[in-house]
Amino acid sequence: MERAQENSLEILTRNNVGQTVSTEASAEKLSVGHQMANRRSPPAFCDMTPDQLSSSVLHKAKQNSKLS
Repeated sequence: MERAQENSLEILTRNNVGQTVSTEASAEKLSVGHQMANRRSPPAFCDMTPDQLSSSVLHKAKQNSKLS
């Protein structure tokens, strides 16, 4: 098996058959994916002002009431 390239992450996992599966991802791709994931996520509750927090909670409550 070839050595993984420098600056790449090699992850070995076992599937349910017991075979070893290798997954490689470059650090650049990982950081780009991480940035995209961060861009999509809303601000954490601890980062919100009280007004933002109450409007977020009200918004969630309205969404939940539509579902049921």
